[in-house]
Amino acid sequence: MTIMEIRNLEKAPVPFGNKIHIILIFLIQLILSCNPQKTSDGILSKEMLYGEWTLVDGEHQVNYPDIEFFADSSAILYSQADTIYRFTFFIRNDSLYLTDIYGKKYVSRIRKLSCTTVIFDGIADVKKKQTYEKQ
Repeated sequence: MTIMEIRNLEKAPVPFGNKIHIILIFLIQLILSCNPQKTSDGILSKEMLYGEWTLVDGEHQVNYPDIEFFADSSAILYSQADTIYRFTFFIRNDSLYLTDIYGKKYVSRIRKLSCTTVIFDGIADVKKKQTYEKQ
């Protein structure tokens, strides 16, 4: 190859090169931002739990068809029998820790947490998978 041929190769345009890179970067960022299950440090965010949640899939029973989490780290689990269960809560790693007013502690693994859905491997004294949607 001559020097002239090498220079011509350096100047040759790459078809769609820059556009593909921009599109790929955009798509990767879009995918990563769509499902915020965990924060960037890998720890679930308790702020995502704040609000009212309704049971949509799981063991439908008298207890806990609706739950509510508050910014002061308190939670209320409602029952269909007009009983309110009050707890304090925190999240560590992939689990929700609840403590009732008598000091009894419950640990529930969080399978998924997004802005609209939370799935627990049971909650409080319920042992089966429970899926809630934010109201």
